[in-house]
Amino acid sequence: MQQYDSEVYFIPKKTTLNSTVGPNADMVARYRFISKGDNVDGFYAGNTFANQIGISTQVPYVIEIVSNNVSTDGEVLIGNRRFCVKKPVVPITRENVYVLQMLELLKNLDAYLDCTYEEAREKFAEYISVCEITKSEVEMYIKEYPESTRKYYHELELDKALT
Repeated sequence: MQQYDSEVYFIPKKTTLNSTVGPNADMVARYRFISKGDNVDGFYAGNTFANQIGISTQVPYVIEIVSNNVSTDGEVLIGNRRFCVKKPVVPITRENVYVLQMLELLKNLDAYLDCTYEEAREKFAEYISVCEITKSEVEMYIKEYPESTRKYYHELELDKALT
């Protein structure tokens, strides 16, 4: 067994060239902050998530994560990679992860947007459909977020995409 980082150990695998292969920083961060097996403890946020759903072309240097597994907001160095990890507004569960991820992005939407509101509306509608987010879920959690979240939610007319 080898140590990758503090509190992170792995069983090395040998490649055909006889070198050792282990986890990378993204894998460790995903396991530590986002999900372990069936448990869901977090999600990607900010430019990372904006890029994933296609409303931004920016590829962030620091990966933003919102996770139940932190007590204070801050930067974490894993290997040679930096991660900005924040506490969630509401505890994250398997049932609410997608709606919270969407609301977190809406909180500061203009900071991440590289496209028009019309294009963003289409990308959010696609995300809502794929993740099967309902109007009742949004109504349950949106009140926990700042006014800016509600503002962008209504400007993008996302209630029309909800079931």
